[in-house]
Amino acid sequence: MDYRKLYREVNEEVFNEMKTYIIEEFKKSNKLRCYLKIQQPIIEHYNNIVASLINKLKDINSSLLKTYNVGLSDYNCSYFEELIEAVCENEIEDLLVDFSDEDKHDIIYTLLKQDLISRKTNDFRNGRAYFDLIRQTEKYKWFVFKGKDGFSLDNTAEYKEMYYLLNPEDRPEVNKQTNISIKEFSDEEILVLRGVFYKVIERSFKYQDNRSVPFTKNDFNKMISILGNLEEEINLTSTANPSCTSYQTFLKLYDGLSSQKRHDKLDILIDKFKIYNIKPIDIALKKYRKTNNI
Repeated sequence: MDYRKLYREVNEEVFNEMKTYIIEEFKKSNKLRCYLKIQQPIIEHYNNIVASLINKLKDINSSLLKTYNVGLSDYNCSYFEELIEAVCENEIEDLLVDFSDEDKHDIIYTLLKQDLISRKTNDFRNGRAYFDLIRQTEKYKWFVFKGKDGFSLDNTAEYKEMYYLLNPEDRPEVNKQTNISIKEFSDEEILVLRGVFYKVIERSFKYQDNRSVPFTKNDFNKMISILGNLEEEINLTSTANPSCTSYQTFLKLYDGLSSQKRHDKLDILIDKFKIYNIKPIDIALKKYRKTNNI
């Protein structure tokens, strides 16, 4: 059985079903009604579904759920799909030797479904402010359960835009006089920004259940413009030269520095970069400054 494929199918099915149900509940609600009064019945609805699925699994084999949950913590995998595959192949299959292939499929499907509904219900509970903004602004196209690259939903560009739609007086004024040259960044700073940009994208595809680019199209285009301005640029048509400055490992540029010197350099870069208002990079730079990690 292709467990990764089954996981993706169940994940998409659960996401679409929950999105449709929750949006319908939002549409039925009065926008002046307290959000918690709307959220709680939705959470209870999905808790009941999960409880029903768990009871179904217990009737099949009382060890199934415990074995599955313990297995999720017993394997060290980079991708959640890989983790699911490892648990199902090495732990769950042994409990299902007496079942037909069709029955095995249905049982694994039920295991995955109860897990995914439970996880997304928890995300829905934790994203209260974000989902209330979706309800009030009717920006249903921005319905997601997780922020990109693992960031909180409250730190997304979509959250900010919905907030300003409801509170236009809080939107910062654009200073049309400001015209910062991209070349104010040194080659060293651009290489660091390239490394951070790469890491943010890498993390979004490595750790998310629903993988997507962690930038708006506008922010992505801004980053491409910022990052393509080195004095000593790589030769795109020749073999890479590892000794060239452009080929140094991006984030290792600051590894040899003392903690204080790295902080000083990153403080300057963070201050220069903040005018572009690209949230994932702002957060990653601050994390890099604090932990020397992305």
